[in-house]
Amino acid sequence: MFSPQAVFASQTDGTISGYAWASQIGWVNFGTTNGNTHITDTAVTGYAWNENMGRINLNPTNSGVVNNSEGTLSGKAWCEGTGWIDFSGVTVSSAGVFSGTATGDNSVSINFG
Repeated sequence: MFSPQAVFASQTDGTISGYAWASQIGWVNFGTTNGNTHITDTAVTGYAWNENMGRINLNPTNSGVVNNSEGTLSGKAWCEGTGWIDFSGVTVSSAGVFSGTATGDNSVSINFG
């Protein structure tokens, strides 16, 4: 079992790590091996991992999680097991800490912080 750990971005290279919780599907790992999750001033890219539903693509074709350069996220990620996940309820602080809730199809809510 995982211990709660905030999702955060490195202030030096934008690498994302840590876990978020979704009561419907369990822990979502943003620092998974080979997930290559990164944040820039314009986007969030790579894959998060959920052991119950599989890979969550943060930058799928025709969508993707967007950063407005001030840490306010929008756009959608895709997970084959759950569908679209909207990140418009998530922000990233200047220290790189993610907070808020991403909501998706099938009543999935991923909670940060």
